[in-house]
Amino acid sequence: MKKMMLILMAVASLSAFAQDEKVNVCKADAAKYCKEFKTVRELPKCLRMHKEEVGSECRAVLDRSAKDSQEKYNSCKGDLGKFCKSAPYKLACLHENYEKLSASCKSKIKK
Repeated sequence: MKKMMLILMAVASLSAFAQDEKVNVCKADAAKYCKEFKTVRELPKCLRMHKEEVGSECRAVLDRSAKDSQEKYNSCKGDLGKFCKSAPYKLACLHENYEKLSASCKSKIKK
């Protein structure tokens, strides 16, 4: 029961890498393939590790997430080097420095 609760909490955290209405798409796959993850942050990584096994809708969410992440990186790599080089959590660092970011990076980062 405790593991299932952790899985449900982690699935809820998927909104960090997919829109809320799409989170439900990966719930069953997360429960099936990611029972042993230790933290909520590990769930997206776990699902990507099982990308070939998850359902096609979940796979599509993972693909969009990867594309969005690459676009954010491409738009923000200068800012990452300037403000967040040694920061362990890059996205959090970008949010902390939002007012100083380039226009292209700001367009990809939600305030």
